[in-house]
Amino acid sequence: MRCFRHADTEAVGVCGGCLKGVCPACAKESAHGMLACSDACVLRIEEAEQWRDKLQSARTQQRVNIWLGPTLYIAMGALFAAYGFQHAGYSLDLATVMGLLFIVYGAAYGWRMRQWSRRQLH
Repeated sequence: MRCFRHADTEAVGVCGGCLKGVCPACAKESAHGMLACSDACVLRIEEAEQWRDKLQSARTQQRVNIWLGPTLYIAMGALFAAYGFQHAGYSLDLATVMGLLFIVYGAAYGWRMRQWSRRQLH
């Protein structure tokens, strides 16, 4: 591959911003160690790296947030069930049934989110 500016010079790499061949005279290095052919491409590479870092941070946060919903449902179910058992004396009243349904729904929701996260985040 030849340099896009100096057709008689062999390229040492490819610009990370525009994918053109660059020779040692034209090559500039970005802060992330990628080659660039111009200041505009250095900026383009830096912007892309910033977006990549933001996306990676969002995915890390998403892994944590996946469990918030199921945990809330299970905790609410435990509270309803405990209240129902305390006031109804181990018989099935509305609060106990709602609590058990919240727990079952929270467990199913957590299992479903776990499957989704394995497909989406890996």
